[in-house]
Amino acid sequence: MNWRNFLYFSASMPIFPAHVLKRVDGAAYVKDYNFKLMPGTGPYEVHEADVVKGKSLTIRRRQGYWAERIRRNVGENNFDAVTEVIVRDPKLAIEMFKKGDLDFHFTTAREWVEEFGKLDKIDRGLIQKRKVHNELPQGIVGLAINTLKPPFNDVRLREALQHLLNRPLMIEKLFYNEYEPINSFFAGTPYENPNNPKNEYDPARAVKLLNDAGWKDRDAQGRLTKNGQPLTMELLYFYKPYEAALTTYQEDLRKVGIGLNLRFVTPETLYSLVPQRKFELALVILGGLVFPNPETSFASSLADQNNSGNYTGFKNKRVDELLGHYDKEFDQKKRIATIREIDGIVANSHEYVLFWEAPYVRIAYWNKFGMPQGYFSRFGDYTDAPGLWWIDPDKDAALKKAMADNNAKHPVGAVDDYFWQEYAKKHPAEESEGFTGSK
Repeated sequence: MNWRNFLYFSASMPIFPAHVLKRVDGAAYVKDYNFKLMPGTGPYEVHEADVVKGKSLTIRRRQGYWAERIRRNVGENNFDAVTEVIVRDPKLAIEMFKKGDLDFHFTTAREWVEEFGKLDKIDRGLIQKRKVHNELPQGIVGLAINTLKPPFNDVRLREALQHLLNRPLMIEKLFYNEYEPINSFFAGTPYENPNNPKNEYDPARAVKLLNDAGWKDRDAQGRLTKNGQPLTMELLYFYKPYEAALTTYQEDLRKVGIGLNLRFVTPETLYSLVPQRKFELALVILGGLVFPNPETSFASSLADQNNSGNYTGFKNKRVDELLGHYDKEFDQKKRIATIREIDGIVANSHEYVLFWEAPYVRIAYWNKFGMPQGYFSRFGDYTDAPGLWWIDPDKDAALKKAMADNNAKHPVGAVDDYFWQEYAKKHPAEESEGFTGSK
């Protein structure tokens, strides 16, 4: 029996009304439910008129919600309506937020320093900014390498690509020291293998690995060659804020004789090409799980299948054995040991050029909200806010008054919030190892 079935069926399996579901087959669902939802019994409902394609989505609180008084829901779902606005231009989103057209903003490192580091409304307390240090699993940020396509099937080449990524320089010069390097696929959790390679920036080591792999000669353009073929590759990316880092990487590869072509695509295009293995290198940003499910990313049975989560084509018999043990293991401490071994094997295979993480969630919001201690749930992120926050009447009134008075000021709260990290220290008896991911 797979222990995760209890999670999937008890917490994640939606229940739809039979009288509606029986009239919908797979083809009809794909056609009719792109921009509408099945009727449900949750705290909010979506009306077709509140779905503005490509622009916004509004959910409205259900009157007489059946589970409103259940202990699990007390204090949640406080807004009568929540509107999510689609803004594809990050610069426009910032300006809309600063004007008050948006109430809440999840910020990048550059925005945190350049935009919110010198904003009058923050100095006056009208807008608050926070770094929430909770136990959110970090996931994977880096370059997936298609190991099914030569020459990327050579681990020496893949390791060399990691040693050519100057993470300390990029974090300092491009990302305002707002990140930390990651060397694990389970960073910031108990599942992280502490013995993974540290992947230091080391061009000399990279060149030796390339030479050992047969890339020794050079062509007229100074590119490394093997059997007369130059070492060139293409990198797909969709995230503009990383463009400066990728061009820096491109230049560092050029210095040792590797040609790198950067190709910008939409997120939709990238996540269509990558699962079909129509790529060489690709920037991927994947969220982490409180309870990892490594099978979807590392099972050999998925390595040659299109549209699987095993993007790199990873295959390893020992990992397959461990995946089988993990699925049937109910002892959390043993599951941690199993994932750590998997993490170590995959890390030493250099399937990804690993990047960095922010060990906190950065947010900015207009000072009219109330929220619980810790801002989000223990393992959550900014998407928790619509369900956990509320409008504080006193703050809302004070904010409206201050907007009409340029001299008005309000208290500026502490930027860093450590509630969940302190909670983990004070409540060890309530936890089993694996429920805490504090650093």
